[in-house]
Amino acid sequence: MVVYCYVVGSGQPVPNCPIAVSTAAVSNSNAHIDSHHTMPRPKSQLKIAYTSLPFTAGPIYTNTNQFGYAIIETKATIIGQQETLTVNAQVPGGIAQVNAVNVRYPEIYYVEAKPEWIHIGSTAMHGGSDAYNHWMRSTPAYGLLYAAQAFLAAFPSQGKIAVNDMSLPFGGKFDLAGNWTGSHQAHHRGTAVDVRANGAQYSLPSAGINQFMMYCGTYGATVVLHESVGTPNEHVHCQWPNP
Repeated sequence: MVVYCYVVGSGQPVPNCPIAVSTAAVSNSNAHIDSHHTMPRPKSQLKIAYTSLPFTAGPIYTNTNQFGYAIIETKATIIGQQETLTVNAQVPGGIAQVNAVNVRYPEIYYVEAKPEWIHIGSTAMHGGSDAYNHWMRSTPAYGLLYAAQAFLAAFPSQGKIAVNDMSLPFGGKFDLAGNWTGSHQAHHRGTAVDVRANGAQYSLPSAGINQFMMYCGTYGATVVLHESVGTPNEHVHCQWPNP
């Protein structure tokens, strides 16, 4: 990552400018409400590029080159949050420039409710919204759509299915346990979905669970599981290959 030291107003680069570079995690990003976590957020580590120095939590101190910039390497400690990268000019009157960085897996997008399904899974620790947990990559999202359409054609009285956890907006840790130790690991890349099978509204009927699982496999899922059987969390988990 290229970072600069420059004169405010003119934008003129400052050669050999002493700078301090640091990172910090942004509270409440990626649908993780910090008050519901029992551990502090991790943050990315830093090092001066093209050196043998180790990565560190920072801040790190260096000078810009003759062109007024320095190159810093970053290494994510955890993927799935927003962080700030701050460059502080260590000179009289120097100021800090703060940049927002989304540390995320690529190509995950919001999958809206469709005629084939409703969204479920809202929790108080995510503001009572079910928007945070319905993000996915394109191929798995279409696989789910085709599986749902085939299933509803076979069970027309069903009407819809109820879709629970996919992935978070940036991917990464899912907060299943309400703290940073919970991983919900299969959902971290936007390739998995859980579909309700517990008898509640639009639940997969017991007579159709195996058929829905078959359709998930037909449309590309490589891991298909009937999980938490006999509990209020009973569901079918369909997972497509990670990119």
